[in-house]
Amino acid sequence: MAKTTTETVFVIKNQNGEFLEFQTYNGLRTWTSEFNDRCTFTSQNAATLYCRNLIADAQLHGVDMEFDVFKHNNQIVELDVTIPDNQRDSYGLPEKVAEPTAESEG
Repeated sequence: MAKTTTETVFVIKNQNGEFLEFQTYNGLRTWTSEFNDRCTFTSQNAATLYCRNLIADAQLHGVDMEFDVFKHNNQIVELDVTIPDNQRDSYGLPEKVAEPTAESEG
């Protein structure tokens, strides 16, 4: 019986559908429209942390960009990465101000 293996990898995409790609010659990451092996993260943790840093940088600089991690194996799953409120300070972001509720206004 043939043995099948499915490799699970994680990629970061922006709102334009571009993949974050690692440039081996200079160690930087750039956006590319074509998926390739240099776009993959082998762990969900590494991809999530990198994605959170991109989110924080965009928020700090007032840039309207969206990023998320996608898990690729036999199917593609969007992981909906966010920065938890209790970790905003460690990313250099201001604390979120609680939205007033109907009860607190009245």
